[in-house]
Amino acid sequence: MSDLKTKFVTLFGNYRQLPKQVLDDVYNLLTITPALKGKTVAVEGRYDTRELFLLEGIAALVMPLKPHGDVVCGFYTAPAVILPCPCRTVNLQNHIAVVALTNCMLAVADNQSLEKIRGNIEPYFQAIQLIASCETQKMLYWQAVLKTMDGSEKLSLLRQAFPCIENYIPHSHIASFLGITEVSLSRLRKNKPAVSRRSVNSIQ
Repeated sequence: MSDLKTKFVTLFGNYRQLPKQVLDDVYNLLTITPALKGKTVAVEGRYDTRELFLLEGIAALVMPLKPHGDVVCGFYTAPAVILPCPCRTVNLQNHIAVVALTNCMLAVADNQSLEKIRGNIEPYFQAIQLIASCETQKMLYWQAVLKTMDGSEKLSLLRQAFPCIENYIPHSHIASFLGITEVSLSRLRKNKPAVSRRSVNSIQ
């Protein structure tokens, strides 16, 4: 099994074990796509029927919010299933963008192609529904955290969820996610230095 396929299989093991044949059938329809740092992988407002699987790197959900600019709504560190298409789109148009914050490697699945073999891969679609539910719960959790906790508490929880992410992405994105200014983030980091080690989900 190739390294990238192993990472793809690992994604679903975090939620639900799928039969090997189902994983093979889905993987055979994937397109492996590199995304350079800063590339918008899913463009807000654009027609999109894809599922995005992050195999390497760090990506973010970004919501364009006029007139305040882009707001970071969440992070993904590989391997991860990025917010499923039914949650990411309205009438199959992206209402939130996905941006590569480091050089990334993605596996991309077109839902229309997968629907053609749905009878053979029904457990995959069930897993995607479960992941969508988990993602919704996670976003609600962070919404509560960001509304109720102070900056120091929010930074601590971010570090627990995404160990050493500060070492790899611009701090402006972290400040945006936490709902604080970059100056405040700098002050918090000075008072509570990050552990300078590679995370479990180390960047490729």
